[in-house]
Amino acid sequence: MVLKDYFTKDLKPRQRQYEAIRAVAFKEGTIDEIAACFEYSPKSLKTIINRLLHGKHQLFPDVKTGPKGRRSSKQAVKEIIDLRRKKRLSAKEIAEELKDTDSPPCTRTVERILRDAGFAKLCRRTDKERGISKKGMLLPQRSADLNIGELGPFRIECQVAGAYLFLPYILKSGILDIVSRCDLPESSDIGKVQASLSMLLLKLIGNERLKPYQPV
Repeated sequence: MVLKDYFTKDLKPRQRQYEAIRAVAFKEGTIDEIAACFEYSPKSLKTIINRLLHGKHQLFPDVKTGPKGRRSSKQAVKEIIDLRRKKRLSAKEIAEELKDTDSPPCTRTVERILRDAGFAKLCRRTDKERGISKKGMLLPQRSADLNIGELGPFRIECQVAGAYLFLPYILKSGILDIVSRCDLPESSDIGKVQASLSMLLLKLIGNERLKPYQPV
């Protein structure tokens, strides 16, 4: 097939109308000749031309496109921005955080919203900086020394809150003084008193006691 055949053979209805009207406009033959060439009757071709000139016919219909506005609600946008601003989560992490909401956004949607809000992409972080291990487990916050005697009133949600009822007894029993005088292992972060209390907590909540490390 030669290139010319694409404009003269097996034409779709819209293209056939266009080529016929174009041939008339550029006087490539008489109405009768052009109509016969494009398989129209002279009367039909004249009707199409007349309708086109009076704005009643459209050779190239407008193509309908999808909505251009953002589909995400204002509340969803606010939640996404808050998660970036307060927790410095990546777009992927934010999408994961919001996956159980009524309208969970995909990662690309989160990226667009953050970009529109003026946020730059986060620098690539290490697993440690993201708070996860190499196996994908969440890393707990680093433990720190705690002086029970200096604790003030506090409120905290806990599934084993009954363990706190033992605090007055622990303070009055003198156990802490005894432990502090014993030669027990400790580290720069966790003293021997806190290490002992951690093992006591496991016993109080019914969990298996931690096995001490024994070098080979």
